[in-house]
Amino acid sequence: MLFLLPDAFRFFEQSASTLPSLLVWVMAILGFFVFYALERGRHAQETARIAGLGAAIGIAVHSFIDGVIIGEGFRAGGDTGLVLAAAVMLHRLADGASAVGVMLGTEHGIRQTAFMLLLTALAPIAGALVPSFYSLPAFLFSLLLSFFSGMLLFLGAKHLLPEARRAPASFAAGVAVVYAAYLLSH
Repeated sequence: MLFLLPDAFRFFEQSASTLPSLLVWVMAILGFFVFYALERGRHAQETARIAGLGAAIGIAVHSFIDGVIIGEGFRAGGDTGLVLAAAVMLHRLADGASAVGVMLGTEHGIRQTAFMLLLTALAPIAGALVPSFYSLPAFLFSLLLSFFSGMLLFLGAKHLLPEARRAPASFAAGVAVVYAAYLLSH
């Protein structure tokens, strides 16, 4: 999250876009509020079967977009691609578990649940192939990066910070590992 927004600004400034760079901030804020709205809606309707299927499909679409972001990250530069790929790989397991939990929690069968898990697993691979056939303009890539940084900011504020208060030593160790990975990548 902390590295995506500066990269988004850099790619936006390098693009030939005549749009104001304020749009990068707007997209980050939009990403924050879209994820907030999705999470609020999920909690309001978590007992409905259709809402469960919709949430699982949403996770698969999110996975596909993650793949597109990875592919475009490698197109933009090896370092950016590696950082994005690592970030996506780290949360892939959670997305798969979320898809399974949502499907089973909304009384879908094992066959439907397994299909959604497979779809969620294959979606980032399909998404990563998209840049091979279509080149995303730099300004659009920068806006996607900023949108996802807003989503990650929401996740950090909503889920990670409350957990950090419960286990400050683990949080500090996690920050140290992330910082060490950052130093090693440069």
